[in-house]
Amino acid sequence: MKWNYLFLGTMMSLMTPCLASEVQVPVQTDPLIVQSLAQVNADSIFSYIQALVNCHTRHNLSSQTDAKKGIGAATDYLENRTLQFA
Repeated sequence: MKWNYLFLGTMMSLMTPCLASEVQVPVQTDPLIVQSLAQVNADSIFSYIQALVNCHTRHNLSSQTDAKKGIGAATDYLENRTLQFA
């Protein structure tokens, strides 16, 4: 019985590289995605993270109405940022 499992495991490990090499498909680059990614930079990502950190908590039972602190402030920030991107 152990021999059957050993044989099966060996065969699967030998076949895996063959199967993986046959599945490769050329990727076409979407110009809109490339253009969008070119607009992203580390400073903007850092500023988004810092704005969320300034909300002081991620606890979902924190204030939902405070404009400067808690989950409500983070929700408002994310909503406003999303609307700016649209």
